[in-house]
Amino acid sequence: AFETQAAIADGAVEIDMVLPVGHFRSGAAGRKAALQDVQVVCGVTRNAGVALKVILETAALSDAEIAEAVSLCRQAGVEFVKTSTGFGPGGATPHAVSLLSKHASAEAGDGPAAQVKASGGVRTLSDALVMIRAGAHRIGASASVPIMTELTQLQRTSSSTALKMLQDDGVALQPAPTPSSRA
Repeated sequence: AFETQAAIADGAVEIDMVLPVGHFRSGAAGRKAALQDVQVVCGVTRNAGVALKVILETAALSDAEIAEAVSLCRQAGVEFVKTSTGFGPGGATPHAVSLLSKHASAEAGDGPAAQVKASGGVRTLSDALVMIRAGAHRIGASASVPIMTELTQLQRTSSSTALKMLQDDGVALQPAPTPSSRA
């Protein structure tokens, strides 16, 4: 929590933390320890009005572990669950994003709903659109400039199939909220 407090003092408006997978995978006591770690950081971020994103490294987890990890995050009250750091065994996949979305929704129970951030391996506009269709609320991409350049070019042509697909799905493309726009 000290690092979180320091980052917030330095002006951070969002915090990313990695789920302590070693604890998480080491049985009931370990899962309780993982929950407590996330709760402590979540308490600091909540008190500061800062969003917390917990990175699950979904490529290293089974579907059942993903479901349980999302439940743990929801119990702690995090705002986002995130697929990957980009340094783990793999990045975002449509399957993982779909699982996160399913288990992070309000209908899944276990506390307040969380949003989903697809991160790791999203390199093109097509990749981003697939992740959005799978349930991502946000995209994390080191290729964000080329992705947004392609999107801007598509927006200039009213016949864009990709944009029509998004509109048909009810997706509104908008920038992430600024700190002053958070409730």
